[in-house]
Amino acid sequence: MKTADIVVVVGVDGSDDSLAALAWGCQLAGPNGAVHLVCATSGTEPVPRSLHELEDVWTAPARAAGVAITCHFPEGRASAVVVDVANIVGAQMIAVGGHGASPHRPKMVGSTTHRLLHHSDRPVGVVRSGHVPALAPGGAAVVGVGNGPATAAALDWTMAFAAHRKLSVELIHAVHHEPRFLFYGPVFSMDQAMEKEAYFLDRDELRKWAEDDLSELADRLRAHLDATGVVITGQATLGRPGSVLVEAAADAAVMVMGKHYDGPLSGYFTTATLHHVLTHAPCPVVVVAQGHGGG
Repeated sequence: MKTADIVVVVGVDGSDDSLAALAWGCQLAGPNGAVHLVCATSGTEPVPRSLHELEDVWTAPARAAGVAITCHFPEGRASAVVVDVANIVGAQMIAVGGHGASPHRPKMVGSTTHRLLHHSDRPVGVVRSGHVPALAPGGAAVVGVGNGPATAAALDWTMAFAAHRKLSVELIHAVHHEPRFLFYGPVFSMDQAMEKEAYFLDRDELRKWAEDDLSELADRLRAHLDATGVVITGQATLGRPGSVLVEAAADAAVMVMGKHYDGPLSGYFTTATLHHVLTHAPCPVVVVAQGHGGG
């Protein structure tokens, strides 16, 4: 992730959330990067004058700050044209608003955002209006971590981003304290008895497992990051992961989550934890799909 070539594609539909995404995208790009505003149209030729007038309003703050910004008005479904433009310009990031244009769905993820989260091969930053803290040196990037390739992808992206923006990194490993193994019906075998016993895992044991996993992960990261100066901290805690992560991000500049691919339907549904974070986090949330963690 080099200072001179940060290219951000932002999907804009005029909603407050999408304009917040544009403001955040301009922060990401800075004076050395480029922002591509994408507003899907229905195919009217030429682009209506009213849209050009909106373009001037939308882009005025960015242009005043010296950000290089280009506007695109392609025909088609919003999520598809955003991806197309990102491919053409070689974007490192896609930024979108969280809820779309409807004020009547305050805790829903917009359909365009939902499609991008599941089908984009680039990190997607989801932004809500009123929740865009400055990306200033000394801020923190909070990462929700677990196990597997999705966590690895999120960490790869976060470490490059934190080194570039001079942020610290806080790893959060939250373990739900509810029983992790379900058991129904009578016991007919030793295997079933062991399964039933596993239902009652001790909370202290769960916490210890989480702390051990987090400590090992932090040690591995520090071993490879001495030269970058990135400060890494972490905490393992019991509780609902979504709520724990949102609370941990109270003063964060950004939160980062990995996107798992767990089966044929994973491209259509958002996990409860990710949905809670996207709709409640007090800062932009970057979602990195496994296998696409590079900055």
